[in-house]
Amino acid sequence: MNVYLDMDGVIADFFTAATKLADCEHSHWRDMEHRDIQRALKKIRKTPGFFASVPAFPMANTLVKSIVNLAGSYTILSSPLQSYPDCALEKIDWIEKNIHIKPLDIIISSDKPKYAEGNILIDDYGYNCSKWEQAGGYSIKYQADEDKVSDCLLTLSMLLKN
Repeated sequence: MNVYLDMDGVIADFFTAATKLADCEHSHWRDMEHRDIQRALKKIRKTPGFFASVPAFPMANTLVKSIVNLAGSYTILSSPLQSYPDCALEKIDWIEKNIHIKPLDIIISSDKPKYAEGNILIDDYGYNCSKWEQAGGYSIKYQADEDKVSDCLLTLSMLLKN
């Protein structure tokens, strides 16, 4: 059983960085209207280095270290932003700069369920979690700015014991 870890919203604070770049009246991504989100994504696509410069969540390295302590290793599985050609390279660069314990692999893919069968995904997006489970995996919905890292790790520990 392998542990796959998403980046944006889980270890990388994409949403705060994107909201600042959007320069709109909302202080949180989840409060933005669809048109504001689309405008923010358009700005991101025109901002070289955006993904490489997103801040890490304060608990990112604690989460990674705990995953390694529980599971032995982990793999990054993150979705790319469409029409942002350097997204994968910037996300790899981000991992190199911000995460102390390196993953077994870094996979940047829009097809997360491809890796699901018998494995665990930690992701902030409920849709990804649902698709992962439909493909035969186990998911933990964890959003770093809303959820406790201890709850995520407790669930991971229970899944690994089964």
